[in-house]
Amino acid sequence: MSWFSAWRAVLSNAGRSSAEIQTFQLGALRRILAHAHSNVSAYRQLYAGLSPSAIEPRSLADLGRITTTDRAWYQRQPEADLLADSARRATLGAYCTTGSSGQPMTVLRTALESRLLEAFRLRAFFGYGGEDP
Repeated sequence: MSWFSAWRAVLSNAGRSSAEIQTFQLGALRRILAHAHSNVSAYRQLYAGLSPSAIEPRSLADLGRITTTDRAWYQRQPEADLLADSARRATLGAYCTTGSSGQPMTVLRTALESRLLEAFRLRAFFGYGGEDP
């Protein structure tokens, strides 16, 4: 996905109906779960032994059926097990949290993910009446 197409996707969901947003969210959730199960060692281990339908939500109400993780789970995993099989660690930026929970954490992201987060922040900023300096 290019920066332009990602930015267009962020903007295109502004002003959508609740039903349209939920349909978009469900599709994105399905793709993320399938990708994680197929490409990330820690998730293959987490979901080992579960049937495919156990991690394929049919609606957002199915979220309660999906095995979830928490901050402590992530911190116990070896870094390499949290990366997709195709990821190259050298290309990822490391961002440290402040540790407001008592445990700082390092989050790895691609440049595109960082730009998307910034796009969401800007959309929210301007959506709440923020102005260019």
